[in-house]
Amino acid sequence: MAKPTYKVAIIDMYDGVENQGMRCIKELLEREYEFAHFEYEIFEARQKNEMPQSVENFDLFLSTGGPGSPVVQTQKGEWTGNFAHLIDSIIDHNNRYNSKKGMLLVCYSFQLIVHQLKLAVVRERRSTSFGITSIYKTPDGKHDPIYNGLTNPFYVADFRDYQVVQPQVSAMKKRGMKILSLEKIRPHIALERAVTGIRFTPDIVGVQFHPEADPESMKDHFRTPEQKEKIIQAHGMAKYDQIMMRLNNKQAIQKTFDTVIPNFLRNAVVRLEG
Repeated sequence: MAKPTYKVAIIDMYDGVENQGMRCIKELLEREYEFAHFEYEIFEARQKNEMPQSVENFDLFLSTGGPGSPVVQTQKGEWTGNFAHLIDSIIDHNNRYNSKKGMLLVCYSFQLIVHQLKLAVVRERRSTSFGITSIYKTPDGKHDPIYNGLTNPFYVADFRDYQVVQPQVSAMKKRGMKILSLEKIRPHIALERAVTGIRFTPDIVGVQFHPEADPESMKDHFRTPEQKEKIIQAHGMAKYDQIMMRLNNKQAIQKTFDTVIPNFLRNAVVRLEG
């Protein structure tokens, strides 16, 4: 029996900056899944103000990470309004029809929509988060399909200068939103833990980290003399050794790579079928 094929709109938030994320997302969509095939089209949102003409032309949506400040970007550029309109159109479709369209928001996209909806404070970190770190599920996150199969805590690739803090918990609950995860516990630092995952609607979910990060390609990249020296100069030898150790741990970032986006796709296909 032939597997169904679904169309995915990839919203590229990298603004023309060279990155590994887009390659990894393509590879995950091109995988052989037992439940479906996926075709995709890429829209360069920030660099070219590209956006899907109609949500009806696609089954699923995946919006990427990217560089820079999501707060400053919201204040300039027509594309940010078009992105907000896309979110509204997906929600409107899902309110009207039994066949639900899923959307995954990664890192920069997650920060951007949180800021646009005024759900929390999005601000610059004291220092860049760089490497492989632990993420803790909330009670809601323990039961969310996006994290199904992951331990608590689980490990992720985390490269960011901004963070989501001070969530409007009561307002979010009234709108049916759920906080799914928080950053690692740092008892020696008197700072609020950042929010790292939110279920905005039954079909729209966002994460602060990079679930598309492929440990094998990351190892190859970080082993090059140039990248190794950059990391050691910026973060120290201990951080470099920690990153490489966790990249070699099959139950760390490899598990997240094999779980989060495939979970999103699997759950989204079920919701599409009504």
